[in-house]
This record gives sequence, C-alpha cells and structure tokens, in this order.
Amino acid sequence: MIIDGGYGKLKGKTFRVSNMGDESEASIATVIAALDDSLAKLG
Repeated sequence: MIIDGGYGKLKGKTFRVSNMGDESEASIATVIAALDDSLAKLG
C-alpha cells in the first residue's frame, strides 16, 4: 500500500491510500490502525 499526499488542488490537504494487488481485510485494518495511531500523535 502507498499513502500519498494527494494531487492537484487537494495536494497537501488530503491523503490517499492506494492499494493494488491482493489485499485482505486484515492488511487494510493494519493500515487503518497505523493511520489512527499517527493521527492521534498529531493531536
């Protein structure tokens, strides 16, 4: 998976989680948990 800083008019204001391939519910849950942790640290 790749987390990107967005593009176009939204670059730097949003992020995008891109996945290609055989992702499972567990792998997506891992990414969401990491995002939750990172956002909590930012306050």
